[in-house]
Amino acid sequence: MDWVPTQPDATRSTPFSAPRSDRQTIPSSSISLTFSMMGGVAYSGDPRVAQLAERFWPGPLTLVLPARAVRPACRGLNTAGVRVPNHPIVLALLRAVSLPIAAPSANRSGWPSPTTAEDVLADLDGRIPLTLDGGPCHIGIESTVLDLSSPNAQVLRPGHISAEAIAEALGAPLSHAGAEAIRRSPGTRHPHYCASTPKLPH
Repeated sequence: MDWVPTQPDATRSTPFSAPRSDRQTIPSSSISLTFSMMGGVAYSGDPRVAQLAERFWPGPLTLVLPARAVRPACRGLNTAGVRVPNHPIVLALLRAVSLPIAAPSANRSGWPSPTTAEDVLADLDGRIPLTLDGGPCHIGIESTVLDLSSPNAQVLRPGHISAEAIAEALGAPLSHAGAEAIRRSPGTRHPHYCASTPKLPH
């Protein structure tokens, strides 16, 4: 499986037909195991990581942290996006491999994000070897992406967890993310929620 980021060519040949230039997200299996898994990928000693992990993980929050080394999974950036997904099948998979897994959305770049296994197959059938069907997504939108790579925390992509909830957990206001920072986040450059069916005029 070439999604495991500790392999030299991880994410270089993903099962998606279109190139994915956005940051790859590397989920881990549990809060206690997150830090040991992340040890070779990202620096997690920032106390804000522990604060947010205790409040929101496992769950739809991606933390952008300084990377320990520029790896293919980080797409040449000096940061890595990490999260703990809240799904028993994914957690079981992560425990089984005992490694972080670089896991982008199960859709071709620029296409809508799927919320069911049927959506995945409609987009990627014949392009991927298998699909793990864990049922429909409970939330249906991507995770909130929060940049902690600098002293000023900032939301790069809104998601299910609000900026207000994050600020409350941190006990400090969030900074405004500039356009350049936002463009580096996944899910901000493509029409993820646009329907493919043309709209008919009334």
